[in-house]
Amino acid sequence: MSAKMKGFILTIIIVLGCVIWENKVVGNNVERLYTSYYAGVTDLTTDKIYNMDYSVPVMGNKVSKEKKTVFLTFDDGPSKCTEEILDILKDNNVRATFFLIGNQINSKTVPSLKRMKKMGCQIGVHTYSHEADIIYASEDAYYKDVMKVEEIIMKKTDVVPLVYRFPWGSNNCYLNGFRKKIVNRLKKNGLEYCDWNVSGEDSIGDPGAAAIVANVRNNFDMYNEPVVLLHDSATSEETVKALPKIIKMYKQAGYSFGIISERSKIYQWKLQ
Repeated sequence: MSAKMKGFILTIIIVLGCVIWENKVVGNNVERLYTSYYAGVTDLTTDKIYNMDYSVPVMGNKVSKEKKTVFLTFDDGPSKCTEEILDILKDNNVRATFFLIGNQINSKTVPSLKRMKKMGCQIGVHTYSHEADIIYASEDAYYKDVMKVEEIIMKKTDVVPLVYRFPWGSNNCYLNGFRKKIVNRLKKNGLEYCDWNVSGEDSIGDPGAAAIVANVRNNFDMYNEPVVLLHDSATSEETVKALPKIIKMYKQAGYSFGIISERSKIYQWKLQ
């Protein structure tokens, strides 16, 4: 065999080796992020079981600007209202994202979390205690709060959270002094924060279902990808009543429904 032919064969072997190595590395990275979350999740519309075939949505994938998708999000659960919310979502073939309070995750509420996962809903971190003076005492205090909830979620559900939501949003006054530092610190841990651009205002005062629907309707169609803030707390009975009407409103306007990791870009208020 000539030296030229040997060199050609060696080049082919090196190229193939690089391709295999790159695919293995990329595949492993994606698997580490998504296997725990999507393993065994049934797609509600096709009954397809995701099996790491890369049809799984990855954070930040671009979608058509013409496509309208709404992202329903629920803070402050799990609660006594969670199962009713999940029933409504299931009846309407809709998924949502839940930002959970850690100290409310217990033997009574874990089945609801497992049901969220089975339905293809997304589970994120909200806070452990929702006590401002505790969680926002310092950068380290907030970091430990998020990590504590993440650990509980992973232990109880095998879900690896990819998103978190600051109590009172990312521009709240409690974060003054360490906002950018904590955002960057958590980002290095694979966590992105998510705000909202539409709100039911269901945790302010004592609104009835009609008022919650009206609050969402005020600007529900201003965005192709609205992120809707609602609540799943022990006092969210009116939100439960409003939810079917909110879903119907978006469906009639031509929106599909998704989870936060499917959005073209995670929604975040500009840091001050």
